[in-house]
Amino acid sequence: MGYVRRGDFGHTVGMCIGYGYVSRPGGGKVTNKWLGEQAFTVHTSNRESVKANWQPKCVFDHAGLRIKGEYELYHTTEFDKY
Repeated sequence: MGYVRRGDFGHTVGMCIGYGYVSRPGGGKVTNKWLGEQAFTVHTSNRESVKANWQPKCVFDHAGLRIKGEYELYHTTEFDKY
């Protein structure tokens, strides 16, 4: 159905984040409604299967405040302060 292009650990949100691409079987249009109805699993390189959730908005700074220089709201961990 798709693949993960990049994976990171989001220190400010306390979880792993995967960025990827999804195509709809049969070539149908991929919509937010369709994505929200799916159950996603990521298969890792060591052959584990991990449940994944699609997020319609960015899990970090979806309002774009950091790029505007407004950092105070995002100092949720010691790591993020530096």
